Amino acid sequence: MRALTNPFEILRRWRHTAIPLPIKYGRRFRQVFAFLNQHQHASRAELEEYQWQRLTQLIEYAYRQVPFYRLRFEAIGLQPGDIKDRNDFCRIPPLTRDDVVEHFNDLKSAEFEMHDPIAAVTSGTARDQMKFYRSLETEIWRRAMVWRHYFNIGYHFREPRAELVCPLPWLKDYRQMPVDYNENALLIDPTSVSPEHCPAIHKRLREFAPKMLFCHPGTAATLAENFRACGLPPLSIPLIHCSGERIYPWFRQAIKELFGGEIIEYYGNRENTVAATELADGHRYVQSDYCYLEFLDDEDQPVVGQQGNIDSTSLVNYAFPLSGYHTDDVGIPCD
Repeated sequence: MRALTNPFEILRRWRHTAIPLPIKYGRRFRQVFAFLNQHQHASRAELEEYQWQRLTQLIEYAYRQVPFYRLRFEAIGLQPGDIKDRNDFCRIPPLTRDDVVEHFNDLKSAEFEMHDPIAAVTSGTARDQMKFYRSLETEIWRRAMVWRHYFNIGYHFREPRAELVCPLPWLKDYRQMPVDYNENALLIDPTSVSPEHCPAIHKRLREFAPKMLFCHPGTAATLAENFRACGLPPLSIPLIHCSGERIYPWFRQAIKELFGGEIIEYYGNRENTVAATELADGHRYVQSDYCYLEFLDDEDQPVVGQQGNIDSTSLVNYAFPLSGYHTDDVGIPCD
């Protein structure tokens, strides 16, 4: 990494890094992170029992505290006590994006403010930039779940990483590449990935020497093609963490040829109702202590071993519960 010589930058870096990240994230993060690391070694039966307990607690809460779910349950003649197993859960009609838009206020918990809600919108890859809320507790669980995944693929707190995901509208010049010293992350605006600017990006990545590149695969592949067109040599980055879109074969080939590292896929959504993380064995694992997934056919019946619509439930968002949420994605569940 390039040495800092500016005294103000040295002081700024020290101020952001003097306290370990888990301490800065707070006591609740450390509790959840410790639980998740321990809980991933539970047996399948223990995981399923825990997940079902969290799911039924959420259903009971939604029925009592969220107007939308109380009316929906009453419309189909169902009460939380009637849901004895996962087949019973499938009797509840899926929650669609149209439902969220139309019944936005009725999806807020009666204890909405108590859950420290955070306003958010779906990403540009989802329809309509849909508005929703997630609780502060949800954000803590999401962060802890992501860091559990990072540790499982060999990336740890404050190891250098580069991020090539979100536009950085707060920059005076989109070609700037600032460092988030708190996270030790080099931030690159994806709109700056042009043939003219790629030599500067290449130089900055070489100096920063990230252990992981967090990116959308299409943007990373475009960067690789521009590097090649500019005659720039490959860079060694051990971990390429891809999310947000499919990794097409030519994306994978271009990324592998440029960076040479291990390509890891993450599947999730901004609504924080689904997360599946790839490990070294090439399989993607559902974070079953964080979310509950169903794979359903077009008649909303469960499927096994074949493609189904993915409906998801956040097990931790009580401010604005999204239960049986239709993700508009499809997948094939395997054991």
